[in-house]
Amino acid sequence: MKLLHTLLILGRISNLPTVWSNILCAWFLCEQIISRDLFFIALIISLVYIGGMYLNDYLDADFDEIHCSERPIPSGKINKLMVLVLGLLWMVGAILITMILFEHTSVTWLALLVAMVCIYNWIHKKTPLAILAMGGCRFLIYPMTASIFSAEVSVKIFWAGLGMFLYIVGLSGVARSSNAQPVLKIVSVGFILVSITLVFLTADLQISGMSIISLVALLLGAGYFLFVTRPISVGTIVEGLLAGIILLDFLKVSWSVGIEITFGSIFIGLFLLSLLAQRKIPAN
Repeated sequence: MKLLHTLLILGRISNLPTVWSNILCAWFLCEQIISRDLFFIALIISLVYIGGMYLNDYLDADFDEIHCSERPIPSGKINKLMVLVLGLLWMVGAILITMILFEHTSVTWLALLVAMVCIYNWIHKKTPLAILAMGGCRFLIYPMTASIFSAEVSVKIFWAGLGMFLYIVGLSGVARSSNAQPVLKIVSVGFILVSITLVFLTADLQISGMSIISLVALLLGAGYFLFVTRPISVGTIVEGLLAGIILLDFLKVSWSVGIEITFGSIFIGLFLLSLLAQRKIPAN
């Protein structure tokens, strides 16, 4: 059980619901029904995410030895080489499944996603511009998901991906900021607000019960983390923003194409699952 817990921490699995929400958003924007392909796309991108997290810890092992000694590798809970092997296995598994099940267009998008994940892991301790690569990773989930239906990226998918890119850049900026960097915080919050505004500027504005619920859920979620959660800290805010990825996807789908209450409840369920998982496995 200790090894399993260590593997879950390495994979930062509390963030997986946010990955699934990105996939669902792209899926519904393509106006597709739930099918077997959705499961496989979720599996593929989840493997890339987990593999990327493993490689992140592998590459950060020397840094963590000094600054984050509680992480699995420096604390001796798992061998560094094993982390590398497992990370590569998850990545290779994702590529093989895609090559077997889907067309070459999907393989191309997956290759771009894997490359972006590797670029981020390589540079994220070297330059603050790495937050652009982080945003790029999330952006690519949308066309990767949509690619199983069409070789072309639709306008809806592009705007959804761009909005999430801006949100992740803002979130990552908040995570990297400190009390000594108020300008970075302000700019980062600006990116987040622009990403939310972009939803309404680019959506078809399908006003329905679900669209109202999605907006209320976003406002309630923001209010909870800003005014109820104590003690308030950068870490707490970042965890809230990570879970907020799901609410942003919910907002985008409900205001762009409209969804039934059954599908809307999936986003709410993923949001609650993310919050629950954060209590057991650190999200950042």
